[in-house]
Amino acid sequence: MTLTTLTQLDPKRKSFLLRSLYESKLITVESQNKPTDQSVLLLERADLTDVILGTTRDSRKDDFSRENYISWMDVNLAGVTLINASFRHVRLDCANFKNARMDSIDFSFSFNSLFPCFSIDRMCSIDFSGSSLVNANLNHTGFCGGHFHSVNLTLANLSHLECIDCSFNSAVFDRMEMSFASFRDFYSHKSGDDFTYTEFRDTVVHGTYFQTANFQESKWLNVSAQEITLDECSLNSVELNDCSFSNANFKYASFVEAKLSHIDLSLSTLRNVTFRDAEFYQVNFSSIVCHWCDFQGATFKSCIWNNSTFRHSNFRDSNISLEQLQQIVDFTGSVLPNGTRSENNNDIHRQMY
Repeated sequence: MTLTTLTQLDPKRKSFLLRSLYESKLITVESQNKPTDQSVLLLERADLTDVILGTTRDSRKDDFSRENYISWMDVNLAGVTLINASFRHVRLDCANFKNARMDSIDFSFSFNSLFPCFSIDRMCSIDFSGSSLVNANLNHTGFCGGHFHSVNLTLANLSHLECIDCSFNSAVFDRMEMSFASFRDFYSHKSGDDFTYTEFRDTVVHGTYFQTANFQESKWLNVSAQEITLDECSLNSVELNDCSFSNANFKYASFVEAKLSHIDLSLSTLRNVTFRDAEFYQVNFSSIVCHWCDFQGATFKSCIWNNSTFRHSNFRDSNISLEQLQQIVDFTGSVLPNGTRSENNNDIHRQMY
């Protein structure tokens, strides 16, 4: 009966009806610890296009303090169509949007707190898994324990997003904006955000901070990632093509068996980064500063090394050539391909042979 009624209403009346159902606890699930937990009413396949369930789209970030945000905590909107809907300035603890169609939705300035709400292996406090968020606006949102498994984020705006312990595995990041976002872990240096098997294409991540994020087996194509920070992140077996990481900051990151092709690393700072058995093709290392990095077994082809610094780094069993080494301005304390340690650049020729 409710679904039939919804089809007969305009977006404004749909918003009023949905609020009434919510306040009557007919579309909420306060405990979702078992897969069988459901709300009284299931709105799956309901069309809620253009509804305003938060503030209007002309509202600004500071118009409301968080204690005055509109609550949609525990709401169950799994499988619902929410195209062009508004959830601005909304609190979304334990909200369920699984498999929902939310193209062009606006979640600006909304947030949730970190609670174990769903029967998922890792901490999950809001569930977007399997949903479509094409052209969605998540600008200045704050999500803790967000589950974005297999989500389509094509053309979405995630700039200034703050995400703690979120899972984006197998998600699609295509032609989207996520500059100055922050992805970090709640328990210092534990799990972090999960980007395994994720695809990044034609995406801008300028100035974004990643802490203990896992990008294993992900693919990056034509990504603009200038000035990003990768802090204790895993990028093992990633494929990076036509990407810019100039002025980036990598520390305690791992790129084991990664493939890097047509990559700009110029002016970046790397400390304790592992590139064991990685493949580098036409990578620009110009003016890079790399301390305590491990390139053992790595292969280099047509790379640029002008004015680069590699101190106390390991190139044992790599194929870096004498010509390439001579472009490096500081190789102090680093291990050459033959296993000898360089004390200064003047002895490289003698030590190599």
